Amino acid sequence: MEQTQHLETLAKLSLMGDLPEETVQNICALIDDISESSTVAEGDQLLQEGYLGFATGYVLLDGQVRVERDGKEPVDLTGPELLGEMSQFIHDDTRTATVRALSEVNVLKFSWDELYESAKERLSETENTALLNAIEQVVWQRYGLSAVMDLAMLKNVDDSLKVRVCLPFPWISKPTKLANNEVLFEAGSKCKSQGFLLIKGTVSLIWHTGDQKDISAPNIIGIMPNHKADRLWSASARANGDAQVLTFSWIEYDKKLRERLSNNELKLFFESLKLNAKRHFWH
Repeated sequence: MEQTQHLETLAKLSLMGDLPEETVQNICALIDDISESSTVAEGDQLLQEGYLGFATGYVLLDGQVRVERDGKEPVDLTGPELLGEMSQFIHDDTRTATVRALSEVNVLKFSWDELYESAKERLSETENTALLNAIEQVVWQRYGLSAVMDLAMLKNVDDSLKVRVCLPFPWISKPTKLANNEVLFEAGSKCKSQGFLLIKGTVSLIWHTGDQKDISAPNIIGIMPNHKADRLWSASARANGDAQVLTFSWIEYDKKLRERLSNNELKLFFESLKLNAKRHFWH
């Protein structure tokens, strides 16, 4: 493909959405400049689940690929599409899916680190923020986090703020799959300011008295608006069947929110958290 064709194709990516034309042009030029183009033959793997991702992203320019994730139905994608977006969020940098070419495809390969560094240098602050938000929206959809907006702690904020409050989770969390009866944490162990976003399945909370409470997704386990080093879990948590959680630090979450939200938005969120947090398990 010629560079002009690359730019025209990049402009059709869903993440460009309703961005201003000049912003789209600048982002497309940036992506094209830092990328290497290559062709993948029909049947070959572009990405393999469980293998190192090396913080690499791809743009599928044309052709069709199949995305296969463990335990999920395969999804076929036709270019142009962003691929490998989860690499930037996974702490051990392993691929979360296998991507196989269903036809000969052309791709652009780039480094997520280089993309963000170059964006800071070449784009305006407004354009840089727009790029970040657009990528997060793609991740939001593919992470399947829409159900998180139903969390009780968000009951008193509008949908727009709910999205802004939830978008930091991919950046600060580590996905963990739990098998039946696998322990998430034990009663008496230190909380370490950890929270757990339950996005699939059920977790049983078990107290030393023998009392038990089952919590089903979507839910949050471990509400800690205040962070104390000596805080201990009052119950044990075990998976009741297969479950999936996002483990995160409330300290990191609080920092991200303060970087991104206005004072008024922070006030609205923390008021909602204060009013509704008791509907979740605290610690």
